[in-house]
Formats: sequence, C-alpha cells, structure tokens
Amino acid sequence: CQRSSLPHLSKTQWRMARLGTSNFREKEKNFLVQEETWRMSVEKERQIETIAHDAQKTYFDDAARNGPTRSTAHSTHSAQDHKAAAVERPAGKASPLGLHWGIQ
Repeated sequence: CQRSSLPHLSKTQWRMARLGTSNFREKEKNFLVQEETWRMSVEKERQIETIAHDAQKTYFDDAARNGPTRSTAHSTHSAQDHKAAAVERPAGKASPLGLHWGIQ
C-alpha cells in the first residue's frame, strides 16, 4: 500500500493489524514449508513483543495489585429475603397430589 494511492487514510490505517501469515497460505509451498514460515513469523513477533513491550502481567499480578473484586451481578442486585417469600402462599390452585404431600 503506497501513501500516494491512499491519501485519505490515516497513518494507523496503513499498518497491518498484526505481523505474520496467520490467514494467508501460500499455495506454491507445501505444508511443511508453510508451517516453518509460520513458526519463523511467530518467533519474530515474540521477539518484537519481548523487546518493545512492557513485561506481561498475569491475572494473579493484577489481583495482587487491585485487591479483591466484586462481580457486577453482585453489585447490581440487592439481597433478597427468601424467608419472606417462603411465608407467602404459592400462586395457583394446588393439585390433589400437592395437597397430600404438601410443600417439600
């Protein structure tokens, strides 16, 4: 992609999304050569990542730094009183079998 042919695109749109040949298979190469090309691309990407980026952090490192978390579901919904709901009579008409055995 040449700059003169695409003047309306910004600089970030010129670059490839990622290094390598992950979605491209060269038909003139056999499978083993394609796999070797892929391996070399991954090694090159990993080397660039190691040199240019910060050290990788794990979820454990993040949890140690931020402390315990509370899920969105627990934060959004208030606690319910299940005993109050159990005292209320169930909706609908009980079947003869339900009347015989009662609520289990």
